[in-house]
Amino acid sequence: MNDLQDQVCLVVGGSHGIGRASATLLHQRRARVIVADISSPVPPLEPSLKHLHLDVTDQRSVDQAIRQIHREEGRIDVLIYCAMRADWRSVQQQSDEAMLATLRIGIEGMFVCTRAVLPIMLKQDCGRLVYVSSILSTIRVLRGCAAYAAVKAATDAWAESLKMDLRDTSIEVSNIRPGLVAGTDFFRNGVSREVLPRLLDYLPSTTPSRIAETIVRSISSSNRTYIVPPIYRILEIGYRLSPSLVRWLCRWGVSRRTDIQCKDELA
Repeated sequence: MNDLQDQVCLVVGGSHGIGRASATLLHQRRARVIVADISSPVPPLEPSLKHLHLDVTDQRSVDQAIRQIHREEGRIDVLIYCAMRADWRSVQQQSDEAMLATLRIGIEGMFVCTRAVLPIMLKQDCGRLVYVSSILSTIRVLRGCAAYAAVKAATDAWAESLKMDLRDTSIEVSNIRPGLVAGTDFFRNGVSREVLPRLLDYLPSTTPSRIAETIVRSISSSNRTYIVPPIYRILEIGYRLSPSLVRWLCRWGVSRRTDIQCKDELA
């Protein structure tokens, strides 16, 4: 798997942000890339990148899509799952439909896509499963992200359990836990400035392209979990030792950082 040339890579949630950056980088590394997403890429993808309309909450559609890819490409070497829906409002403010949609896309979709590609990978005796989680799976310091944090905690548990289940096979599992990500529509579409604590002003952000580099690197590595940027591991350790202290630090003021644009700041 060190040479990505002609490797068939399926990026679920690849029209925007981290998924799009990953698809682009894989293509540059000469992989055969299929981008699967319910939304169309804007701007359009390069012509050599295949786009497949896919609703991950529809199991029948997922199964049909995976069979189609396998029939056309002959194999599926890599699954990258980064589909997600974010609606950062308190539990009281969110509708049942909104919360369930977050859980279904983040958890159910991950299960269904994995179950669809796994028999193919086992039969071909080769494969990589890569999941995009978040540092918020282990550090609960921001208001309004209960459903999002629940999805990412489930992603961690799923990836770690899969590693054990697939230990005697040639299938490798990687889990990517980004910290603060700048340069996407994530904050612009779903997050208000008031929920971002000043503590974030003292932590570095990362970008979709840097996370994509980590994702591509993980394809060539053994089962691992990556935290991007690595300094967030220190915050994670601090939270494990004293959650109340870290939460107290996050109560002070509103984030002033300028590399993050939130939904309430759009003209």
